[in-house]
Amino acid sequence: MEKQLSDIFSKHYSRLVNDLSQIVGFTPVMKVVISNSMRCLEEDIKEQQGDKNGLDKNTHNSNN
Repeated sequence: MEKQLSDIFSKHYSRLVNDLSQIVGFTPVMKVVISNSMRCLEEDIKEQQGDKNGLDKNTHNSNN
């Protein structure tokens, strides 16, 4: 699941940067800011998915 999330974020990041690079005035600093934000968002989603999976496993185990 993490690999799939990474692939999705990579695809959308590439599209976003490509689109923004068409704008006059888009700078390398802006690209770094967007890259950092996307990476943080990806990590947060992976963490949330891990927490959710952990809760699912604990809930499943408590029902046994």
